Amino acid sequence: MKVFLSYAREDRDIAHQVAHELRGTGHDVYPDAHWPQDIGAALGRADAFVVLLSPDAVGSPFINQEIKLALVSKNLEESIVPVVLKRATQVPWILQTMQPIKATPERLAKAIDMRIKKLRDRARQ
Repeated sequence: MKVFLSYAREDRDIAHQVAHELRGTGHDVYPDAHWPQDIGAALGRADAFVVLLSPDAVGSPFINQEIKLALVSKNLEESIVPVVLKRATQVPWILQTMQPIKATPERLAKAIDMRIKKLRDRARQ
């Protein structure tokens, strides 16, 4: 699947680790060189939207814009995966209703991969 990975620059190290592991399981992960640079075009290409939530992420106007774009995107309406890296008090309420993933860093990519596969299987039904 084509996965748009949204994260704050302060969470870059874990985001790169997650992206690497997801690529290892066969996912095509944004950001990457062959993806469109335009956020709207990249979201339009994605099959799933994964957002890594932390105090830095929820405080970022860029991350909040990506979340808003994902929420109104037809191709992502059933494929948004919120992931809690660090507890944050300002998480958008809609993401809290989507069963956010809370996993240890060692199991994070595995948990995301399992959720993406579950969403894909549900979409095929």
